[in-house]
Amino acid sequence: MVRDIPDDVLMDVAKTPALCRWLYARGEIVLADHLQHRLGEESMDRPDRVRRMLEETLQVRQITRQTRIVTDFDPNDQTALTGFMKIGHGSMGGKARGLVFLASQINPESDLVKRFPDVRIYVPDTLVLTTDVFEAFVEANQLDVYSRTTMTDSEIAEQFLSGRLPEAIHADLKAVIEKTPYPLAVRSSSLLEDSQSRPYAGIYKTYMLPNNQPDPETRFDELVRAVKLVLASTFFEEPRAFAARALQKPDEEKMAVIIQRLVGRPYGDLFFPAISGVAQSYNYYPMGPMKPEDGIANIAVGLGKSVVDGERSLRFCPLYPQQLPQFSIVEDILENAQREFYGLKTDSGGTDAGIHEESALVKRDILDIEDPVLMRMVASTYLADEHRIKDTVAAGGNSVVTFAAILKYGALPLPEILAAVMEVGQKGMDCAVDVEFSINLPPDGDGPPELAILQIRPMASRGDMAPVDILPEEAKRCFCYSENALGNGVLRDLTDIIYVKPADFDAAKTVDIAKEISRLNAALAKEGRKYILIGPGRWGSADSWLGIPVRWADISGAAVIVETTHPSFTADPSQGSHFFHNITTLGITYATVLDRDSDFIDWEWLTAQPVANETTHVAHVRLDKPFTLKVDGRTSKCAMYR
Repeated sequence: MVRDIPDDVLMDVAKTPALCRWLYARGEIVLADHLQHRLGEESMDRPDRVRRMLEETLQVRQITRQTRIVTDFDPNDQTALTGFMKIGHGSMGGKARGLVFLASQINPESDLVKRFPDVRIYVPDTLVLTTDVFEAFVEANQLDVYSRTTMTDSEIAEQFLSGRLPEAIHADLKAVIEKTPYPLAVRSSSLLEDSQSRPYAGIYKTYMLPNNQPDPETRFDELVRAVKLVLASTFFEEPRAFAARALQKPDEEKMAVIIQRLVGRPYGDLFFPAISGVAQSYNYYPMGPMKPEDGIANIAVGLGKSVVDGERSLRFCPLYPQQLPQFSIVEDILENAQREFYGLKTDSGGTDAGIHEESALVKRDILDIEDPVLMRMVASTYLADEHRIKDTVAAGGNSVVTFAAILKYGALPLPEILAAVMEVGQKGMDCAVDVEFSINLPPDGDGPPELAILQIRPMASRGDMAPVDILPEEAKRCFCYSENALGNGVLRDLTDIIYVKPADFDAAKTVDIAKEISRLNAALAKEGRKYILIGPGRWGSADSWLGIPVRWADISGAAVIVETTHPSFTADPSQGSHFFHNITTLGITYATVLDRDSDFIDWEWLTAQPVANETTHVAHVRLDKPFTLKVDGRTSKCAMYR
């Protein structure tokens, strides 16, 4: 009611102890003490200041009270969507469970928040449609058959879009639109997603909505459309392929939907956070003084799609933020620095979301960013005449994303915060964790920077490793050997190898190569045959200039994935990507053959083997007898014997 109280009445109340006495009587001791102090300040001499202070203080208290509980959404409540709310009485799914845990750990009274008083650390306002909404929608529209369908994603999406949500849900979503005049992210939260045993990552859909159209009906229609498409993605090809590999029955899966306030602010015609990233408490590829348990983080300017899709981002260890192998020399910095970023379009008439999540997103050049606050935080300057990088944004040079202000000079304690968040997550979940986050910088530096935790999921457990011994002299008997591998165990039943032909490889043809691999994978899947996949660059990257942009459905039969180097590609393994997360979840052996003496592929032997099938860029070899493959998880060595 604070918004509607007349100015004269508001000031009369502010000058007496009546309000504080009323709060004391209701047990709000801390709040009453705080207001008593604030109302006595000299600055509280105008109604607009008093009103704004009361609104902000009461809202903070409301959010603090709600962070330890999930409240039922009330469409008749006139306050904004705050804290953590739900619609329905079913499960909230794995992703929402993780957010509830974080919300209980991150509140103004927590040690984590008190440790970093100059940064606002929080979980964004969140509303969850529980799984009983999914069940009611599927049953009412007779859509349950799609768990076993062979229809395309587009055909399934059309069926779901033509269905009708329950009337009560329609009414609730209309009320949501009235309370949320800001961009929204509509995310999946399935039962199996982010589970402890086999945590899925990135195989369901997320849609980002500008939510800025003047007509509330247009905004409502876009929200409903996005919700239906997230529900439909339960049965898309990618989740079906992953579920089959994970030995999960598709019809056991149920979907909850998260509607979340999008982190960021407007920059011209785009909306995006200053920085997004992923932090993992276990580093599969430690270097130098780093230990696996020190963790690893990947960050990028703009929306997190750059990181989770395996595009260019900056990789660093929170305990050693100044040790950046990607940025060893000037040439490395120029080659590996992020060049483009993702933002949400805000100047369009509507998003008209389809099965492709990118419908509302746009990719822009880093140099298009004109905001000085943001650029000072993330960029350095390349001075061509001197061939050096200057750790400030200076005239007469080209901006290069290095995050030097943060990682070298501590302008934002990001490494320390990430280490603390991962420690809290690891302690609470009793396993290694994977955390997604975004950072917002207020305009003109007016206010503290904000770090929002968007998701926390368990990392796949490495478990107890049975000893697998690979002796140095055994490398002579191998056609492939790596000292940079994931996995543990011995395989003795593989005869099939799919490899990208190195002789005529063209980095401009990676999309075509992915399609050729998909066809060979489908043929082997029909025969029930697993295989080794060998090729250059970062597998699964959405950036076709960093590697082969395969999806899970394209390589569902791969038992082993080998990443080789090539002059066209300089990308490190992207530990922050959803693709990499799912590799470790399924226990797929992943070996990187680096350009050094110890690692090698015997291409002369491999290309001399009988070819069972061949396309323009890819060959399928089938050996007469199975070969042996050994992976030692203790030493990260992998050996494939002739």
